[in-house]
Amino acid sequence: MDSDDISAKNRLETQVRYLTLHPDILAVGTARSIFGENVKRNVMLFLLPGSFLIEKHVHLTKYLFIVPLAICFADQQVFERLKSWKPLKSQALSKFLKFVVSTGMILALLMLWNSRWALERFEFMLNGLIPVVIIYWAYEFLLDVPGLHQLLEFLGKYSATVFYIHTFIRTLWLRDFTYSLGHAAVIWLFLMGSSILIAVFLDVVKKLIHYEKISNAVIDGFMAWADRTL
Repeated sequence: MDSDDISAKNRLETQVRYLTLHPDILAVGTARSIFGENVKRNVMLFLLPGSFLIEKHVHLTKYLFIVPLAICFADQQVFERLKSWKPLKSQALSKFLKFVVSTGMILALLMLWNSRWALERFEFMLNGLIPVVIIYWAYEFLLDVPGLHQLLEFLGKYSATVFYIHTFIRTLWLRDFTYSLGHAAVIWLFLMGSSILIAVFLDVVKKLIHYEKISNAVIDGFMAWADRTL
């Protein structure tokens, strides 16, 4: 159990009594029921990408380092502690030193990523270290830029929709036009801009049709059916 779980009143009593009566049993467990606003939907959204990756034969071990690393960083508030850390007495010099070190780490890791020798031996670690260092660099030096925080919040709100929509744009709907733009930066700007416009439009439509209420009702019905039959 953790802080947001609720236990039945007689759970521990029942388990202790069973273990007392069955000394050959070393451990016991319980059934569980998912509850709470939007929790069931989030569970489904968590399970679907995993099944997709398995179906597409993606090597899931490449994520076995970055996932616990991200959890540890969030749990221990590593980014916040690094940002408040002053290796030198001067705030400005500390900031400059952290900028030089973190930027150097990013460049070194990217050089390793572009090295076939390093990729064959350390892809597992690089998949985790590169995004972590880049995220720290952005958190340390970019978030204080006026207006950038609000911009990133806006992009974050629609990031999942943009991720899915841009795939359809570049592979199904406007594939020839997208790659006829030629330059990678122009293609990126087109995909990002068009995906955001579609994401904002879909968000408006979702509010008009009360999508959240409908989707929660459907998922509640599905989970109730699963609890009864599985």
